[in-house]
Amino acid sequence: RPQSSPRCRPQPPLRPPSAAMFAVAPLARRAAGARSSRLALAAAGRRNLSLHEYQSLGVFQDFGVAIPKIAVAFSPQEAGEKAKEFAGDEVVIKTQVLAGGRGLGYFKENNFQGGVHIIPKGKAAEFAEKMLGKTLITKQTGAAGKPCNTVLLAEKFQIKTEKYFAILMD
Repeated sequence: RPQSSPRCRPQPPLRPPSAAMFAVAPLARRAAGARSSRLALAAAGRRNLSLHEYQSLGVFQDFGVAIPKIAVAFSPQEAGEKAKEFAGDEVVIKTQVLAGGRGLGYFKENNFQGGVHIIPKGKAAEFAEKMLGKTLITKQTGAAGKPCNTVLLAEKFQIKTEKYFAILMD
């Protein structure tokens, strides 16, 4: 198990992963019930595993990967309360939408710019109000956008290096 740094330490689980979160059952049912190979191939090509950032962090944490301190909020009031629990004067607030480019996007209803912000802790409820219940438009969502029903609060820390990886299931 890797050693945790003071800035990235294991956190208590957010929610235990459930079978519904991984949504593999619908794919298995479609593939098993397909009457032709064409239908089976079409079903196998569908994407049924879409996780929000906070859900992914929960999976990492369950397998011993150190993550920053986070909190999930579903209302502006909840965001304001949970922001108080973080050390320091600032917190990162991130809209939880299944699309990339959240930081460069904007909200359709109020033209609020950006789905990721570093803010003073005391303004968490104000920023959450501008995000929650609104539609975020990014390069990946197109003009229709995606609804934001959840925000992630994360501790602010300096990133030394950043690495990305992908997994292809073939």
